[in-house]
Amino acid sequence: MNPNLPFSPRVCLGLAALALLAVSACRGPVYTVSTAGPDYPFLFHDHRVVQNGQVIATFQPGRMTQFEVTGDKHATPAQTLNSLSVQASTPCGWRADSFNFAPHRDKDSVYYLNVTEPDEGWHHLSVFVDNRGGGQTRVAVGALEQNVDAGHYADIDLASAQVCPEADQLKLNGQVIASVRQLESTRKDKSVMAHILIDTTASHCYSYESAQYGGWDPEGPLHRVEKLTAARVQTFEGNLNYYFTELPEQIKVSNIVMFATQGTIKDRSCTL
Repeated sequence: MNPNLPFSPRVCLGLAALALLAVSACRGPVYTVSTAGPDYPFLFHDHRVVQNGQVIATFQPGRMTQFEVTGDKHATPAQTLNSLSVQASTPCGWRADSFNFAPHRDKDSVYYLNVTEPDEGWHHLSVFVDNRGGGQTRVAVGALEQNVDAGHYADIDLASAQVCPEADQLKLNGQVIASVRQLESTRKDKSVMAHILIDTTASHCYSYESAQYGGWDPEGPLHRVEKLTAARVQTFEGNLNYYFTELPEQIKVSNIVMFATQGTIKDRSCTL
């Protein structure tokens, strides 16, 4: 042993072990929190958990996620869990969620996190983005944004409300291209939200076709055709089940008195 060393390796190891024990003794209890998938679709996919002003976890409600929460040594589990806040990423930025915790039936220190999204009059918004001929594209309502790959088309889900000015702003690559409220005002059927079409190149003309299947009509589906001119953004009536292809001649419905409506969008010449 080197006489110049103040401690032997064995003594150093012993002190390190004592230090770890001291840290463990001072550390508060640790709880495992599990986020389970919801029973209904969520408008907002990105959520975060905040403790003492710091983000300690991010999650999407539709996916099972686990994270740990460290509590104060003298706090009860309820006090620790209730000190957390949960937020959702919305067009207005991060907004507080309602939430509660349920203890695991068989495991101590394990809890389920149940989230209810902000109840502020949010509406689901269906947006069809035709990005054929365009580069990587960002489509958003306010701060709620989704990407569409270059040269592709996609049906995406956003949300809108009259909660903040940003929640009314439909944006393409960071630029406001329309007011959602104004687009909705042009819709004939006021009972549901409009289906919005964004053509990133503003160069395509379309025909939107829909058909009603089933019911008592033996003559086959009832067709309706709507011509859409070239525009950056516009709305059309009905749902969208098929893309740039013909509607099927028939589909299966649950019984003879029921009916179902299907819709497709197709290219057409802008000169016709």
